[in-house]
Amino acid sequence: MSTILTVLVIAVFLALAGGVGYLWLRLNETSRREALQALAARRGWALTIIEERLGRPGMLRIAPRGGSGWTVETRRNATPSEPQHRKAQVTEFLAPEPHWADGLLILGPALPAGRDAAALAQGMDTPEGRRLIAAMAGPGFAGYAPVLRLWPTPAAITVLASSEPVPRFDLGDLAKLHAGWAGDAHGGPVIVLGRDGLRVHMATGLNRADRMEHFIDFALEAARIL
Repeated sequence: MSTILTVLVIAVFLALAGGVGYLWLRLNETSRREALQALAARRGWALTIIEERLGRPGMLRIAPRGGSGWTVETRRNATPSEPQHRKAQVTEFLAPEPHWADGLLILGPALPAGRDAAALAQGMDTPEGRRLIAAMAGPGFAGYAPVLRLWPTPAAITVLASSEPVPRFDLGDLAKLHAGWAGDAHGGPVIVLGRDGLRVHMATGLNRADRMEHFIDFALEAARIL
């Protein structure tokens, strides 16, 4: 009898703990949504959230009221390189301007430890080069490896470009912009400029108002510099 009673007590405890955990997640989700709504109202932006589950929106979109100029989306992307095509969240800022009609620039944080900069400087059309491009800008950009080159930079940033980035781009100002980004496990934003416009990529889903505002301000400043 005591064994049955013990099992019942444990079951009740687990049910209560699960209920408390669910309630906490729902409250946290509501708090984050309200903070994002307040941010959008304060900055004059339009906010759309679709398929919200436990604080991780399936798709979150922010754009200026009127819908022109730029958009930011946090969404889930299938990642073919991962087991069973697990969907990972990404955040991207997209704007038609500025653009580079006849070139491609990918600029991000300094090369991570273990990357062979000397080998990459010889050409990006290698397995390691394609992996670096995919890690920085997303798998869809790995196909540009034949036209990209790793360029030397004076600051702690990585610059891949299809042609000489200086003097067209002020790498010093872009390096300062990156230096102002708080440390992040995902390495910080990656700037991609090409004929389709400006893309600022983060390999994580931003669902907190303070981090989203920081990211958008980063992207808008990058657009100004470029």
